[in-house]
Amino acid sequence: AARADLGPPGAGATVRVRALRPDGRPAPGQVLLVAGQVSSPATLPSLLASDAIYQPGPGSQDVLRHVPAGLYTVVVLQGAATAPRVARPAVMVRGEGEQRLEVWLPAEAEAAAAAAAGPPRVGP
Repeated sequence: AARADLGPPGAGATVRVRALRPDGRPAPGQVLLVAGQVSSPATLPSLLASDAIYQPGPGSQDVLRHVPAGLYTVVVLQGAATAPRVARPAVMVRGEGEQRLEVWLPAEAEAAAAAAAGPPRVGP
């Protein structure tokens, strides 16, 4: 089932995300804001199961418009051969005006190790 949160035109914040590699260079890819905390490693099916996902509008990979206030996890998609990169910690969006976020993505080795380990286990 699909869900769309439609508010009045212009409602919510404009969020500009600058994703960086551990060495400080820009990390290319499409940025998503996923409501709440996202487990790592993230998979496309787990992201699609989230309550709300915000993505950039046409012609942009890192500017998201009309984002309501709340706690979000920044996820960067870097192609089919690479697992989605989850930035830590989650960020708070104010829900109005313009907000700039700078996030640091895990090193490729860390991301690969997290993906190989599988989802976190719960219980004994």
